[in-house]
Amino acid sequence: MAKQLEAQKKIDSFIYTATNELLQSKAGNLPFTKGPSQKSNLVFREYLSAILLANSDFKLLYMIHFWLEDAKKLANGLLKTDSSEVEYWRAIDFFKEYCNIIAGKAKKAFENIDIQLVQSLPIGISGYNLTLFEEKSVRERCLHWTQRYDQIELDFSTRYSILNTKIINKLATFPQYEDIRDDTESIEFF
Repeated sequence: MAKQLEAQKKIDSFIYTATNELLQSKAGNLPFTKGPSQKSNLVFREYLSAILLANSDFKLLYMIHFWLEDAKKLANGLLKTDSSEVEYWRAIDFFKEYCNIIAGKAKKAFENIDIQLVQSLPIGISGYNLTLFEEKSVRERCLHWTQRYDQIELDFSTRYSILNTKIINKLATFPQYEDIRDDTESIEFF
């Protein structure tokens, strides 16, 4: 049980650090602050972007819950335009790409400990569809946090399950984010 807790702390730290570093770099270094997440309010967010990493032993679901106007404000920094000119699909695409980058970083970290995961395509859906992901098992670990800056509020959540306890020793060696940091990622709009 101690190794599982150690593994969970390492995975939590990795996801949290990767998320926050990417947010700071892609949001024009706005001073976002962490706050407690109102988990019960997540289903009421206007939109949700999500991506899945999985194999037969482990699954991880990474989600960002947001308001469209907040997504437009963040996307406009990359597009170098006024947020009122950002089409809704580009704003949603911003967070789909964000999920893709975080999942890619996590996948690389899992590969470093010899755990191969497949990565889904990122999705952008209405926030109330969170109910589709609400299967909570005893083995599932959930991490929720909110990042705020001025009027922008983003909720992040990660859910993962260790489906085969034989991988716990590998997971206990999960790398720190700094060990696999890659500064070459970029959010592309097509």
